[in-house]
Amino acid sequence: PPSQLQAGSSLPTEPSDVECIKLEMFIFDAFFFAKKMVALQVPREDEFAPVKNAPGSVTDSPDTARALLSAWAERRVIAAGGTVDEGAAKGALLELSPLVSYDGEGLEELVRGKTFTLPYELR
Repeated sequence: PPSQLQAGSSLPTEPSDVECIKLEMFIFDAFFFAKKMVALQVPREDEFAPVKNAPGSVTDSPDTARALLSAWAERRVIAAGGTVDEGAAKGALLELSPLVSYDGEGLEELVRGKTFTLPYELR
């Protein structure tokens, strides 16, 4: 059960398999403090890759966030005229450095007509 802690106090500990405390807030928690607020509607697959769970979890883990970011990079390369070969490595990733392109701009001259076999890092 959730508990309210006072500054300087410590959490009670009980032995368990997982020794951690999950502290999380939601964007909505900050609305109260804002003088002005604007909401934007964006494609979920382009802007949202949550990391709330441990590596190896089926959802919302570092692993799933990496896969979502790789899929985002693949879409940018394909839109710029390149092709992506998944290769033999299952789950291999494509990384697009933000120093090369932040959102696909300027990629055409770098990727047009080329095939990138995963894993691959565009930098």
